[in-house]
Amino acid sequence: MAYEVSDRFKAAVTASYQVAAEAEIMRGGVVVATDLRVTGGSISVARSADVRRTCRLAVVGVPRELIPTSRQRTPLDIYGNDLIIRAGIRYPDGTSELVPQGVFTITDSELVDTSDGVEVALSGSDRAERIGESTLLEPWATANGTDAVSAITALAQDRYPLVEIVNLTSATDVFPAHILEEKASPWADGISTFAAAVGAETYFDRSGRLTIRDVPDPTVQPVAWQLIEGPRCTVKALRRTYSKSHGGVNAVVMIGEGVSTVPVRAVAYDLDPESPTYWYGDYPQRPTWEQSSLITTTAQAQAAADARGRGLFGLTEQVTVTCVPNYAVDEGDLLYVRRERSGFDDVVIVDSISLPVDDESDMQMTCWLRRTVS
Repeated sequence: MAYEVSDRFKAAVTASYQVAAEAEIMRGGVVVATDLRVTGGSISVARSADVRRTCRLAVVGVPRELIPTSRQRTPLDIYGNDLIIRAGIRYPDGTSELVPQGVFTITDSELVDTSDGVEVALSGSDRAERIGESTLLEPWATANGTDAVSAITALAQDRYPLVEIVNLTSATDVFPAHILEEKASPWADGISTFAAAVGAETYFDRSGRLTIRDVPDPTVQPVAWQLIEGPRCTVKALRRTYSKSHGGVNAVVMIGEGVSTVPVRAVAYDLDPESPTYWYGDYPQRPTWEQSSLITTTAQAQAAADARGRGLFGLTEQVTVTCVPNYAVDEGDLLYVRRERSGFDDVVIVDSISLPVDDESDMQMTCWLRRTVS
């Protein structure tokens, strides 16, 4: 969700400004390199991806002892190092206000040595990739009666002992005994599946913490930012696309098929008359079916179906916004956007972000139109 920034920051992002960025390297929970000179790059955030945050950063002025070689390991290599990125605004008085952009496991490190000097290009992914790639060598089991948070915590700590976990979910349902087979992905097959079974989601936040929370309901979320056409509006382009291929689901059938229990079933419908995919409206009735061996009661199935529906219903209109970068915006934020000449006057929910780390490039957000209940 949107990062809490000062009123000065909120005022500054309504016009062009000078970008400030800094990066540090951490290994084993300890910062081992600071003050890296960032000259460019980008940060990508995607709500629907297992690995929500990725980055590519250009760094210059790297001390020779930090440059990876075939003979020495350094903080800039790919063997267990994390990249911490902060970016924001450099004010005219020389002070800066920076916003955390993520903690990224370094996945690629590329050295470019030219007549202009040495530049290191670093690419990284949030720690979901680190956990997901730690494929299970042997089966991993949860005992009967284990709740979702305990199962997620145990598996995450098993794969990455230094993980910091923030629990924001209200779910208390427990699971039957469950086994993840060898070769399973601890993230996709384990952690994400455990969360979805109780109507929650898991992701790594801006500060590198594994967060467990209930799937947000946009009908009760406040609008985080406004982009209203006028002298202080930073929108440079807006594109809207209507397509069934974007989703268009208006019912979720959730089936619980525990090994030792009778199958259970629940259905969530898009019952918002203002939604473009309203179940009883002009749009076709297009259900989708999902199942989980972790769901054993009708109440659990209904909660999981309702949560899944919050992320699927109404998704037929995609809106792409190009604007001056705002480093406090995050996926899942609600934006109010108004453009008179295209007739756009609506609330959208941010699905993905491409955020540059330089003074020349624009930010691009892909959003879904969300007609919230009034």
